[in-house]
Amino acid sequence: MNDGQVQDVVGAVVNDYTTGLEVFSAFDITKEVRTREGGHVATHDRIKSFVHQAFRGMEMPTSYRQTLITLATTAGDFQAFVYHPDCASAYDHPLAKKQTVQVTIPDGLDDSGDTVPAPDFGSDDGDVDDSEPSPSTDSVVVEVTVSEQRINIPKKILNKVPVPSTGKYRFNGDGGKTIFRSPNEDGRIRIAASFLGSKSKYSVTVDSDNRSINISPA
Repeated sequence: MNDGQVQDVVGAVVNDYTTGLEVFSAFDITKEVRTREGGHVATHDRIKSFVHQAFRGMEMPTSYRQTLITLATTAGDFQAFVYHPDCASAYDHPLAKKQTVQVTIPDGLDDSGDTVPAPDFGSDDGDVDDSEPSPSTDSVVVEVTVSEQRINIPKKILNKVPVPSTGKYRFNGDGGKTIFRSPNEDGRIRIAASFLGSKSKYSVTVDSDNRSINISPA
């Protein structure tokens, strides 16, 4: 594929990811491009350059940020730029390494420091849940964590929803907002409070009919 064709495919994938409020790295885009196009249509470095260009050229929504963090992969730990909306953290990426320093790169600065390699990624993530529902309940009230400003979805709530084929659970917030998230290795999901509003407590309820989870102010 020539550069124009590759850029068009990358743009389409980035648009789909940002529309879905996904947290992603350039290599996530590389893998998706290769999946859609049925093979190795371009090197990771080539695709990565178009992802960076999409951010610098403001082709991503203005709510998206570019943050340099450490990702833990099967090949080792690497620093990479992660793209995320205001309602999520770069550390919501499933490979985000815990206890790393988050640095948000201001618009216009050079982003050549992205060193994420092309091998397949493994998985590493985790969190501590502040509240656990009893096994018999389909609803629980959780508090927003003070330090990270997010809520933790207990795994006992997730266990009451059939595992989606994509591995990503659907969460419904007030005002018709929807977000999709995958569990970390501990079986929990973290969601930034900015996606939900400014309250300190939220009610997390299983929606069995729609196979999703509703979150509303408690």
